[in-house]
Amino acid sequence: MTEFTVRHMLLKRGGKIRSRRFRAGGYEHYKIRLFVEGPIDTLDSVQYRLHDTFSEPIRLVENSANGFAMDIWTWGEFQIQVTLNKHDEEPETLTYDLAFSHELPASDSAYTSEGVQEGAAV
Repeated sequence: MTEFTVRHMLLKRGGKIRSRRFRAGGYEHYKIRLFVEGPIDTLDSVQYRLHDTFSEPIRLVENSANGFAMDIWTWGEFQIQVTLNKHDEEPETLTYDLAFSHELPASDSAYTSEGVQEGAAV
């Protein structure tokens, strides 16, 4: 059994969930932080494999700060393959089901919109 757990959190600004549309009429995206909990001092890096629709679906994080944290903008829920690259052992791969819709409040006042911004995101 692994000593590691992958987690996420919805990022906020001023106590409100950060949201953005990347094009007019597009989906509302939310800023999410992915990170690893466990004995991170045994890791060299963490590789996140996001959904294939991301412009860069494979992301390597070598900074152990905040549990090899990585921030993304996303509107969808999907599986993430997380590879833990260890100092002196074989890499360990975990699957994380990113699911956050149950965390989204119904009230519009719970969100801070960062406007429409052209750009690629899933």
